[in-house]
Amino acid sequence: MKTIADILKKNNSELAKLLNKAKSSQDLAVVFHTALDNNLAKHCHFANYKNSELTVTVTNAAAATRLRFAIPDIIKQLRVQPEFKNITSVRYTTIAPNTPTTKPKSTRKKLSDNIELLWQKTIAELREKTRKHT
Repeated sequence: MKTIADILKKNNSELAKLLNKAKSSQDLAVVFHTALDNNLAKHCHFANYKNSELTVTVTNAAAATRLRFAIPDIIKQLRVQPEFKNITSVRYTTIAPNTPTTKPKSTRKKLSDNIELLWQKTIAELREKTRKHT
């Protein structure tokens, strides 16, 4: 039986490739965040770097606008880093931050006595009409 260490030592294993890609992605994210000012970095998250195109997710529209105007400067700063020397564009998408989704509590509204009687009378009349037509 192989141990985890044995699997990881084998560079061509799928798990090793996946771990290497995750480590590489983390390293690129660190370099990317150094090119941003602190306020913008809070809202921008490295997603991918492929074919000289950097993909970023942004948590809100305001940060996306700030990022859009900062892209030329960000590209200049990133090109001096060996990891991003061929960068040509930055693509971004706005996503909502992870917020817990809770269903609102269902509260049953009490109808006033007059409205309740009116509804009951209407339903009874409709039932009576459908009985006559069938």
